[in-house]
Amino acid sequence: MQKSRKSKNQTMNPIIVSLEGNIGAGKSTLLEEIRNRIHDVHLVDEPVGQWTALHNKDGTNLLELFYEDKKRWAYTFQNCAILTRLKNIKDAVESLDPAEKQPVIITERSVLTDKYIFADMLRDAGYMDQVEWQLYDSWFQIFSKEYPVSGIIYLSTGSGTSKERIHIRNRKGEESIDLDYLNALDVQHKKWMENTTLPILTLSTEPGESLETNIEKIKDFIGSLRSLRSSS
Repeated sequence: MQKSRKSKNQTMNPIIVSLEGNIGAGKSTLLEEIRNRIHDVHLVDEPVGQWTALHNKDGTNLLELFYEDKKRWAYTFQNCAILTRLKNIKDAVESLDPAEKQPVIITERSVLTDKYIFADMLRDAGYMDQVEWQLYDSWFQIFSKEYPVSGIIYLSTGSGTSKERIHIRNRKGEESIDLDYLNALDVQHKKWMENTTLPILTLSTEPGESLETNIEKIKDFIGSLRSLRSSS
């Protein structure tokens, strides 16, 4: 019975690694490479499709609405982001094989990103008022404890490179993202990385960087997190 309980606890408390970085840093691309090259991890994509599936009566999706009028849609969008993100992580955890030892889930961003990057910036810019912030923070305080992040893979990329990639992928709703906004996000990410106590692997995804080297570093990082979990 004791062995069975341990197995269940390991499954319900997987090692969650958040893949972080600016818009256009290459998170989705790297996640796809991880999917093809590292087969002992589980992956959770950012729920962008769920955000763009929500439309108003004019057919404008939620992501577009947010970028067009942040004051009106900031709270709505951040509320949707944290709920959809948590739902996808919950689904991934519940689909794990109870017999799997030290399961690892890599998520494209996390509820921590929502709070410490986007929500904080929106509040500071006056796009979320005090009541909206208190409601959002209440959600965060509950959800951030539900599936805690064990480590961060941070993609360090220049804002100019991010802007170019955003232009190339041409995602609907991102047309209004400018260099100033990307620079502000870059500063916010770096501030968060400097202050977090979580283990961090920093990778460069600038053109010319070795994908093979980055994949090997990710494998080593995952191994170190598993060792840390075993010793705790």
